[in-house]
Amino acid sequence: MWWALCVIAIVAGDEVLPTQENVTSRNVYSTFKNIIAEGYHAETHNVITEDEYILEVYRIPYRRNEDSGDENRPIVLLMHGLLGASNSFTIYGSEYSMGYHLADAGYDVWLGNARGTKNSRRHLKLDADDNTQKLQFFDFTFEDIGRYDVAAMVNYILNHTKQDGLHFIGHSQGATNFLVLASMRPEFNRKFISAHLLGPVGYQNHFPNQQLLKISRITDMLYSVGVSLGYVELYPPNSTVALDINTTSLCLNYLHSQNLCESLNDKIELTTSEVDVDLIGGGSIKQFAHYGQNIRDRAFRRWNYGIARNLQIYGWERPPPYDLKKITTKVTLHYTLNDKLVDVRDILAMAHDLRHADIRKVPRDSFLHEEFVTAKDAKELVTVYIIDAIAKDHQNKMEDDSYEVSEEDDEDYEEESPSSSRNVESQWIKLFITFSFFVFCNL
Repeated sequence: MWWALCVIAIVAGDEVLPTQENVTSRNVYSTFKNIIAEGYHAETHNVITEDEYILEVYRIPYRRNEDSGDENRPIVLLMHGLLGASNSFTIYGSEYSMGYHLADAGYDVWLGNARGTKNSRRHLKLDADDNTQKLQFFDFTFEDIGRYDVAAMVNYILNHTKQDGLHFIGHSQGATNFLVLASMRPEFNRKFISAHLLGPVGYQNHFPNQQLLKISRITDMLYSVGVSLGYVELYPPNSTVALDINTTSLCLNYLHSQNLCESLNDKIELTTSEVDVDLIGGGSIKQFAHYGQNIRDRAFRRWNYGIARNLQIYGWERPPPYDLKKITTKVTLHYTLNDKLVDVRDILAMAHDLRHADIRKVPRDSFLHEEFVTAKDAKELVTVYIIDAIAKDHQNKMEDDSYEVSEEDDEDYEEESPSSSRNVESQWIKLFITFSFFVFCNL
């Protein structure tokens, strides 16, 4: 039998890419030191959200071995995927990592860390390590990260640089965050010059993984039981597993669940040695639960509280969908045919609903969801295109503001106030099955 399984949104085994010689450490806490070690100027900024989370954001403002840059150079904010962190864009050094490639192109690069990651595990009032306060601290989904975290980062960056617009790059959940922010708070579209969404997780009408689809049917029960037992965080600091639970012991002590435990054990054999937990940013179980609800419901919509609370909070029995027609930013959706978390038909549907959207297929059919940030050839297949596109869009903005939101686009929309080669598909499956396994062993 096995312990709770490890999962990471960005799978990065040593065999995928070599560790660079001047990378001081691979873990999420060493991002700043690694940037310096690579020969770049680095800055750390603390950004406070409207709901008082303290986010750590890193900046690479200049090219390698330079200490100044064009004051009108493009500003780029990068957001990581689920359970990832800012090191997703720097971990493989200047030869392979997108963050450095953008800096070497002359761009002002900012690397975000979402709330709940090890880098942004702070709050003005809540203690993430307190057994009571952590329930409130980790009571967030991808919506909160988009609506508040990315919003706060954008405002901070533009205020700090005294610019009026920036470019956005989001991978997986990072793309989700953009779709949430730009649709729920459409006034932010004026602050984005362009957005490049890599493997964007949004519409779920054709979710491609049938095993995850089946598990998603019990999402609400799994989440409720987990929270009632005090499990709200995945991969807390100094942990080597997603949830510190001895599933072997649990199954041996609960006879009625042994068949389930045995059947799950037959399907998956994995130890924590298969992934490097230092690369994992961490996060909230509720983030997974929100994705699970959308997978189950084949939708892209807000958190489902149940009919009674939905009526109280939303005024409707069902949670409202995120309205992509409100997004007026110029968006490019980058997709791959081998993505097991995003179906091409959902990409096309999102492109249809977005007002100014392009779609781009990665020119390698075997390209995986996680390879936007792990593949050796990601620079030539993805990053070079993005660098050129940002340069063109930025020049157009400088010349005639052609991508600024028009009054017609923005009318009738009001701001809402706060309230490795290892397939990432299999990692998601393992986490869902592990959590299912743990809950049923406790029933």
